[in-house]
Amino acid sequence: MSRNEKGLTLIELLASMVILSIFAIGFATMLMNGLKANERNQIVMEATLVAQSEIEGMRLNKAPDFCKKNTSSKDGFTVTRSIRVENQLCHVTVKVDYSNLLPEPVLLETELNIPKVVSAR
Repeated sequence: MSRNEKGLTLIELLASMVILSIFAIGFATMLMNGLKANERNQIVMEATLVAQSEIEGMRLNKAPDFCKKNTSSKDGFTVTRSIRVENQLCHVTVKVDYSNLLPEPVLLETELNIPKVVSAR
């Protein structure tokens, strides 16, 4: 007995649906991981910009007391400025933290010249 049947059997249909589901779940997982990584990178980039802004603000400040330790909050970030003074240089470390969303805080370091106070004669 020979049958000439066209189409798919129920087993073939179920097998193809299982294979398609496996690929769909893998793709969805990859997409979600990519979105999470993108969000983390966005936060790190914003934290780096906040730290750069803090350092540039110090460079532009010409007051003699600009080189001081400070902790502040900017745009939801906690900004901590650590200072070490040696030989007319102010060694600055700016640490930017954002609660639990950053795996580790962003650190930027630089050296700034301490301006000499010029007295008017």
